[in-house]
Formats: sequence, structure tokens, C-alpha cells
Amino acid sequence: MNKFIYSIVLSVLVSVWSFGQQTCATALVVTPGIHTVSAINGTEVPTLICASGGGGATLANWYKYTPTEDYTVTVSTDFVSNGNVDNRVHIYTGTCGNLVCVGGDDDSGTGLLCVASFTAEAN
Repeated sequence: MNKFIYSIVLSVLVSVWSFGQQTCATALVVTPGIHTVSAINGTEVPTLICASGGGGATLANWYKYTPTEDYTVTVSTDFVSNGNVDNRVHIYTGTCGNLVCVGGDDDSGTGLLCVASFTAEAN
């Protein structure tokens, strides 16, 4: 049985917001909940674009999530504290060398912010 890991990439044109992981291979493992990101500073910008208009980033943070059951996941940067920071979200399944787009968003939230939902499958 193949295990799929959902990789979530937040990328921005300018560095403004935590301490994320810099590459797909070193993606930070996250669990459901709110994760505060203070800076986008990762050096590996994704080349596979999963959000319409989602290109042009110069920095990216990588996160890894493996769900324990099937359900809908929402990833959002649409918070007042993010102001008009231009960002985008790309969501993948697979391995770093073989990523496949699951979803993504660029600017469907307030201003330049993102809201992306996808169906996650257990394991």
C-alpha cells in the first residue's frame, strides 16, 4: 500500500511572515490546528504550480501532513494580521521527486490572501 503525504507550500513574493522548512525534503510535519508562520524564508520555490496565477514566488515554506482519517482540510492565510501580503498555497500528494497537485489558491481570500480546501485521505 502506498502512503501519500500531503505537502503544503506557502509561498510569497516578499518575506513577511515563522520559521518554516526550506525544502520539500525538510518539510515541517504539522497536525490539524492553527500554525502561526512569522516569515517565509525557504529557499526551494516550487516549480509545480497548483494555483491559477500562483507563480512568481521567490521564497517558500514547506509543510507535511498525513491525515489519520478521510476528511476535508482547509488551508488559509486569510487573517487580518496578514494584511495585504501577496501569498499563495500549493497542495501536493506524493514524494518530493514526484509531486502531484491536489489543490491550491492564489488570492481568493480577502485582498491577496488565500483559502484552499481539499479532501484528504487517511494515511
